[in-house]
Amino acid sequence: MIATLLYLGEIQVSPTLASMPVFKASAKDPLLGWIASGSSLHINLGGESTYDVSLKGSAQAAKAFAAACNS
Repeated sequence: MIATLLYLGEIQVSPTLASMPVFKASAKDPLLGWIASGSSLHINLGGESTYDVSLKGSAQAAKAFAAACNS
């Protein structure tokens, strides 16, 4: 299953001067469920190149995170 979600966020600069994209999502956001059940996440920042992030091994952590946020 492929789904497209649009998140608006900001770029933050860390103390090491590395820039990092940041967005906020609620604990009930469908993204957590997709992270728990998916195999990869494709991220596109501002229409630039798409980055692929492997979700291998993330299912247990994503489910535990969602459960902790929802309790």
